[in-house]
Amino acid sequence: MVAMSENFAIPADDVYQSTNKNKLGMADIPWVLRRGWVFPALGALLGLTLAGAFLMTVPAVYKSSARILMDRSVNRYLQTNKIAESPVFDDADIAGQIYVLSSDSVVVPVVRELKLDQDPEFVGRPGEPSKFGIKQFIKTVRNSVLSLQAEFAGLEGSQIDLRLGAGKAALQLDPSVIKERTAVDMLLQQLSVYREDAPNVINIGFSSQDPVKAANIANAIADKYISTVENRKRSSSKMISQLLEERLLELKRQSDDADRALQDFISAHNLVGITVGRVVQGPQDDTAAPSLMPSSTPNDLILKLRSQYVDLETKANELERQLGASHLAVVKLRNQMAEIKRAMKNEDQRNGLNDADQAKLRDLESSAATLHNLYNAALRKSNEVNQIQPDMEEAHIISRASPPLSKSYKKPMLLLGGGLMFGLLSGAALALGREWLASVFRTPSQVRQATGLYCAVLPKVEPAPGRKGIEDYVLDAPYTRFTESIRNVQALLKSDQRRAGTKVVGVISSTSNEGKTTVVSNLATLMNSLPRARTLIIDGDLHRRTVTEQLTPGVTEGLLEALDEPSRLKELVVKRERSRVDILPCARSERTPHAAELLGSVEMEKLLDVARETYDFIIVEVPPIMSVVDVKTVERFIDSFIFVIEWGETKRELVEEAFDEIDNVRDRILCVLLNKADPAALKMIEAYKGSRIGNYYVG
Repeated sequence: MVAMSENFAIPADDVYQSTNKNKLGMADIPWVLRRGWVFPALGALLGLTLAGAFLMTVPAVYKSSARILMDRSVNRYLQTNKIAESPVFDDADIAGQIYVLSSDSVVVPVVRELKLDQDPEFVGRPGEPSKFGIKQFIKTVRNSVLSLQAEFAGLEGSQIDLRLGAGKAALQLDPSVIKERTAVDMLLQQLSVYREDAPNVINIGFSSQDPVKAANIANAIADKYISTVENRKRSSSKMISQLLEERLLELKRQSDDADRALQDFISAHNLVGITVGRVVQGPQDDTAAPSLMPSSTPNDLILKLRSQYVDLETKANELERQLGASHLAVVKLRNQMAEIKRAMKNEDQRNGLNDADQAKLRDLESSAATLHNLYNAALRKSNEVNQIQPDMEEAHIISRASPPLSKSYKKPMLLLGGGLMFGLLSGAALALGREWLASVFRTPSQVRQATGLYCAVLPKVEPAPGRKGIEDYVLDAPYTRFTESIRNVQALLKSDQRRAGTKVVGVISSTSNEGKTTVVSNLATLMNSLPRARTLIIDGDLHRRTVTEQLTPGVTEGLLEALDEPSRLKELVVKRERSRVDILPCARSERTPHAAELLGSVEMEKLLDVARETYDFIIVEVPPIMSVVDVKTVERFIDSFIFVIEWGETKRELVEEAFDEIDNVRDRILCVLLNKADPAALKMIEAYKGSRIGNYYVG
């Protein structure tokens, strides 16, 4: 700190604030880490050590991978030919294949085929309990118990006894089953199945201590999956073929029944020449020639057919004259004329039926034609499905696993870096947690945050060479930070004296052993060093009398006698030789039972009035606030107070409670002294100030 002028005063806006603040703010984190740097350092060292030990002790792991392609060519073929409407493998189905690859239908056969339930890497060595086996056993027993509990719900008496018997039998687990499940669980832990960048490529990876074993297991899983897919495809194809065949047989039977019913109707009504359908498509008789149309009662259909027949005959005659009778166009027209002629003949025969028979004939014809069409369509689709190559694969291996040549383990540098960062962060968290749990004051800003008062720091000092104590340390080391902080308090008191006439100053603290006596002695010594200055120290602690024991040991009279006769003050004070400070000790050897009443008595008021006439400043050491009530009785005679807090020891909660106890004198507290601060810790906390700030300090 720098020296302050006699006009020094606390800023007007530095008033008391609520104490309900966070104990450790963001601004406090840097100095906490600077002060507790050893924790992050040790944490980083420990993290590196653990990471290195892990790398050296964990066995080498090799990872081998195989790749499977989900082929979509079948899907495109089926969709292009309109055989299937939905894709064989869509994105959702490909994602679902990942779970198929890690299912028991694939994994368990691999375990059995490769005899992994006898491999020490998966089930442990003989005679050595496997942690996975024990885990699986506990899991099986737990599931059995939960199942029994669920079954017992609502059962009573003999039913429960029967179920308990069944439960005991269920708990008799087969060791081979446990080994197999242990191997399956271990395999799943080392297995990784995921999609590649291409959406229809699946990667199958397996990690093992043996590179050859890793490749073999990855390939075995891929092969087993392919065979599972092929079996499923063959089963599906067989089922579809059976369904199509059954459908074709049913449609054939229905079509034959419809044709038979139509022919029976035609035969029953003697309808000669009528065929299924009204007009048969395609050429029937290439040599047919025009002839007279059969006579019958005309109707709309016959009129239409006659009109078509006349038009075709006109065109055929004209083309025959131009191109000849053997020309293809002429032959085609003659064939169409023959078809129309047969249709007119059929219609003439129908005209001989009544309305009901005609309606029935049309229904029979329509039913037969519809069933023929359905049968033909089903037969065509069945032929197209059967034409697909039965060995066309929907999934196949595009890259088989091979034994890796190097470890597939995490990168050592990455693991070491992770261990370093984990240890560093853990150490920092430990340092912050330690500071949080300590809940003490270490910086003036923390004091200002909690109390709203100006705070000065007094570093912890040792006696000067040749001295036994530090009562006159300001004289032994006048250019130290300790002395400069006391000088700040002196300037503050001088300013307050000019402003409010302050003469009587009480030095208080929350609890004992916070350094009030050292503050009282050095403050009085520094103030008395001024020319013509007179300062009096009064030992107001009638319980422990620390001032008397340290500054005036062996006296026989003092404060109690002065209370009886205030006029004897001049002869009862003791003057220290070096500092010339007057001290009014408490000479009684035993503890005073009515100390609070004496300090708050009229006699005390008269004694202080006498002292005011003689001295410039009277400094009174008052007992701790949280221990006794003396401060509450004597405070009405004291003009201002100085509050002392021991650095890094006194709890924040205790200080806040002490301020609540003396709430009526809060406005008379001039400042707070953070006493006995660790100099080394202060350097780290205040490193942001730079080194030049201490150039004025000596010692």
